[in-house]
Amino acid sequence: MLWAILLVSPVYAQTSQPDVCLPAETAAQVVVDLEKAKIMQQQVDLLEKQTQELEKQVELLKQIGTLQKEQVDISKELPKGHDLALLSAIIHQNSAGQNLSLFQKVFHSLNAGGRIIIRDYVMEPDRTHPRGGAVFAVNMLVNTSGGGTYTFEEIRSGLSQAGFGRIRLLEKGEHMDALVEAFRP
Repeated sequence: MLWAILLVSPVYAQTSQPDVCLPAETAAQVVVDLEKAKIMQQQVDLLEKQTQELEKQVELLKQIGTLQKEQVDISKELPKGHDLALLSAIIHQNSAGQNLSLFQKVFHSLNAGGRIIIRDYVMEPDRTHPRGGAVFAVNMLVNTSGGGTYTFEEIRSGLSQAGFGRIRLLEKGEHMDALVEAFRP
């Protein structure tokens, strides 16, 4: 604990210990040194936090190396026993009804506590943003039987109907990079 509060006069400064007097130049140096010590301690604390975070990331990378990855045909029943399902650039090609069916299949393929992550365009309620998503919706209208881009509320509703909970928008995006997450209870 730093107890020294220095009172600087033109000639001498006193520390909190009454029997110690320091010349003003020395007192000023002590103040500078104390400030440097505080800054150094903050840097050490920051480095410790960064080290802990890196250790967590290394552990996650080790776990990722042991993940079993499986590509599946989403038009069929999905295999059971999974902890994570990633639907990357999938829902835009489906109608809302097709997505509900897909979400139900994913729900039944996940273990309790399992997570679904959806990466796609997620439109603002006015459907004009992100702009790329608005243009892409026209492409889906022309080139699919029912595809389009969806708002978070539409995605949330489908996930909820399929049984998912704790649904949230993890990341907004200007491209097809928005992320929605939900969990099987």
